[in-house]
Amino acid sequence: MKETYETFEEMYGKNCNRVYTYICRTVGYDRFEAEDLLQEVFWVAYERWDYVREHPNIPAFLMLVAKHKLMKWKVKRRNLYIDDLEVLDVLTEKEDIKNCYALAETMLSLKSVLSGEELDLLRYYYEYGYTANEISKKLGVTETCFKARVARMKEKVRKHLGVFLAIMIVYIAAAVRAL
Repeated sequence: MKETYETFEEMYGKNCNRVYTYICRTVGYDRFEAEDLLQEVFWVAYERWDYVREHPNIPAFLMLVAKHKLMKWKVKRRNLYIDDLEVLDVLTEKEDIKNCYALAETMLSLKSVLSGEELDLLRYYYEYGYTANEISKKLGVTETCFKARVARMKEKVRKHLGVFLAIMIVYIAAAVRAL
């Protein structure tokens, strides 16, 4: 039997916990991320209330919207790229000049490890958000081949920079989240 709701508030009250729990499981119980995503899900429902009110299965509709919002959230997190200058600005604001120089040295070192073409491929993949499928078509190779190239590039960087890179990435992530 179809559940009907007279008002948006009633629908929100009856479905909020279910959608929130689903989102929390996916984002690892990060309360702030989960609340933001929950708000986005119900914003879609609010904007399309006339359609949602007549939908035969409103809870399923909300879960589907949540699923799509989570997929977009995952893509954003995977494609997070921090520009060299932006990172230096963040570190400089914290008055941690020693780490600024270390980060700049790391960036220069990275440029010496990978060719210009490899750096461009990584930029298109991580910064500009192109999918592996799109890039592989432009290169004229299979998607698996492109993913293998990316894995080899990452391995080169790992071997060259080692633990230092891992420490810097953690530091950068912490600095960006602090903003």
